[in-house]
Amino acid sequence: MPAVIAVIHHLERPFTGHAGPTLRAAGAELDERFVRRGDPLPRAGEVDAIVSLGGEQSARDVDSDPALRGEAELLRAAVAAGVPVLGVCLGAQMLAAALGGHVRRLERRTIAWAPLSASAAAAGDPVLGELPAGAAGLHFNEDGFEPPPGAAELLARHAGSAEGVRFAPRAWGVQFHPEVDAAALEHWYRDWPEALDAAGVTERDARAADARQLGNQAELSRAIFGGFAAVVAARGARAGAARVAACAQQPNRANAPTSETSLTTGGSSQRSAMSATKRLNAGSSVSAALPFSPSDADRCTKLTPSGSLNVA
Repeated sequence: MPAVIAVIHHLERPFTGHAGPTLRAAGAELDERFVRRGDPLPRAGEVDAIVSLGGEQSARDVDSDPALRGEAELLRAAVAAGVPVLGVCLGAQMLAAALGGHVRRLERRTIAWAPLSASAAAAGDPVLGELPAGAAGLHFNEDGFEPPPGAAELLARHAGSAEGVRFAPRAWGVQFHPEVDAAALEHWYRDWPEALDAAGVTERDARAADARQLGNQAELSRAIFGGFAAVVAARGARAGAARVAACAQQPNRANAPTSETSLTTGGSSQRSAMSATKRLNAGSSVSAALPFSPSDADRCTKLTPSGSLNVA
């Protein structure tokens, strides 16, 4: 089964831009939820990961806007459960608001491409640790944010705001827009001409900067969203390998498979699955020797005539 990533859209003209193809190419299925259309949000345990994108709303209104308040509760629950979360622009600000940070109005609206400079804390980070050389981020911001205590700022700050943050072991937020493509920008210039005025930028100058930078957006998206997809896949592999191990070790199973018997999970053998369990769980709290309750047994089907064991 592919990993299911919930994508939360806030814009009146929603899009996934470069993010969608990158996540799908990694094998993920996108469960897109459109806040403006009244779509219900998933529960944290119903999806494998969450991507919260940008929007016209302000996370400063999280306490007064029921939709934003519900999203903040979802993001908080997901982070607590270890569900991978990636927030972009408003999504990053929502993570900050949900986790005890602070969102504020910037002194001046920002519409600019700014160089992305990694901090020492970014070394080895799977999402923001390997950005393309010379990468620049597109900022289209009215608000900025301060991360909560314990979060790590992985990128140099821009315009008085945090820029790229690891909020928790599996939660990240970026103030810029790595997903934006040329089609999305056309809508933004047409729909929000007043934003350019507020930022003190002419459309001509903004488009000139776009012409220099947009060609690099796909590579930047592959680094960020591709890295996030890898985190999601690794978490799923750990859970899957642990489930396989638990099924294999279910007590009192008649005709239980021997070490040479095939335990099928999408074509993987028992021994390779057990090997994956050991590799993926090295240094983690997930153990191959999991307790196995009657309810857990429902996940495993009966042995097939060939002696293989299918895992639901």
